[in-house]
Amino acid sequence: MLEQPGEGRVKTEQRPLSHFVNTALLAGAAIASQLITFGGTLINAHLYGPIEFGLFGLFSGVMGVALFAASWRYELAIITADEEEKAEDVVLFVCVTGVSSAVAFVLGLLVIEMFASGLGLSTPLRRTFAVVPIVLFLSSIILAGTNLCVRRRQFGRVAAQQIAMALVTVGSQVFLVGVPIPGGGLVAGFVLGQVAATAMLAPPVLRVLRDRIPVPAVRGRLWATAREHHRYFFYVIPYSLLNQFYVQGPIFLLGSFFTMADVGLFSLAFRTTTAPLGLVPAAVAQVLFPELARDHKRISKWGPSIQALFGALGTLYAPVIALVVAFGPDVYAIGLGEPWRGAGVFAQILIVPNMLVMLCIGYDRLYFILNRQRTALLLTMIACVPSAIFMLAGYRLGGQPTWLVMGWAVVQLTAALVWIGVASHLSGFSLSGLTREVAVVIGSVVALAAALAGVWQVRLAPVEAIGLLSVTAMIYAVVLWRVIRPLRSLLQRPA
Repeated sequence: MLEQPGEGRVKTEQRPLSHFVNTALLAGAAIASQLITFGGTLINAHLYGPIEFGLFGLFSGVMGVALFAASWRYELAIITADEEEKAEDVVLFVCVTGVSSAVAFVLGLLVIEMFASGLGLSTPLRRTFAVVPIVLFLSSIILAGTNLCVRRRQFGRVAAQQIAMALVTVGSQVFLVGVPIPGGGLVAGFVLGQVAATAMLAPPVLRVLRDRIPVPAVRGRLWATAREHHRYFFYVIPYSLLNQFYVQGPIFLLGSFFTMADVGLFSLAFRTTTAPLGLVPAAVAQVLFPELARDHKRISKWGPSIQALFGALGTLYAPVIALVVAFGPDVYAIGLGEPWRGAGVFAQILIVPNMLVMLCIGYDRLYFILNRQRTALLLTMIACVPSAIFMLAGYRLGGQPTWLVMGWAVVQLTAALVWIGVASHLSGFSLSGLTREVAVVIGSVVALAAALAGVWQVRLAPVEAIGLLSVTAMIYAVVLWRVIRPLRSLLQRPA
């Protein structure tokens, strides 16, 4: 079971100003790193083509599925462990899982190479997968180091590694354009970014390993760690694995039924409709998780503030979402070039479901804090089945990549609403309040998209067009002001 947080040395108090500075530093670094990554994605779209993006998309899909093996999701227990020594044993356990998983993946690759056909995998794809064991090992150190530093409130190191990883990744990918590297420059740059992050987080992890390995009964302590946090293994690992299969499903099916270029178009559309929208929610979730864990017995008190944040961010995003819904192909063609117009079509389909999913970032932590991992696993299992059915049905009915993606998007939208609704119910949050916030967000997007598309399609006179857009903008401004006002209660909290 999850431990009761805040009973060991982790409950170090800080002055409110220092606490705010550290929180702002971590959140700001998370946002900055994501902005760098997003900007790098746009730059690389100009430098690389859809085929290269497709190969990198398949690599990212396999990496997303395999990444759970880097830690078996035990890294979450580093924060929630009730004693410092137990937290350090979890760090040791995560490092051991990273090494063992990397070795296991190497053996799997050797088995694949023993077959002349490579089990149907192309040579470039097999060369790309050869770096997965390296990334698994590096990721175990990154995950352990990040959560260890968050536990100890060493936010400066976490912030520095986030910025360093983003800069090295993007810089390397740009520099390696055209260089004949197995797997391509996008994959090589990703690996170099992982190396940079590992270098930043390795010192505290190595100090823990130096202190804990010599302590007697290492095997016994590792086994005790595995048993004490067994829910992560029995529920969180299957949940993470199924979630990755669900998220990466469109990429795998597009790669099977269509061309690598289609995979690349979808990959870019997915990245550009998730990364920028998840900037603030991801940063807030990273900061609030320790606070929610410490305050888990009064978690219902956080409901109004968290739901207000959901509504405010969604309403702020509404104009951009509406622009993509109305003119997605033109936006991508103008911004990235005509070869990426197809990505704009995918973006029109994906952006509303992905927006809701990004606004839900952090709600998975509520399941863990409330010790409801089994519920999270069940919901993910339920989402996987209709996702596969709807994608295959779309492919059979339409025979086009867009139909397959539409099938997935329908499930994505429904799953996001169910996910946040169940989490809110378990946490004691107001479901009527959640419904109101969701309605405001969706209504804002629909109204703005209809106004933009209406002005263009109906060909209104300039005066009429300006009048319609002005009235819509004024109504939107009033709605935005009303949904932002409740955020004051969240900003007044120490976190």
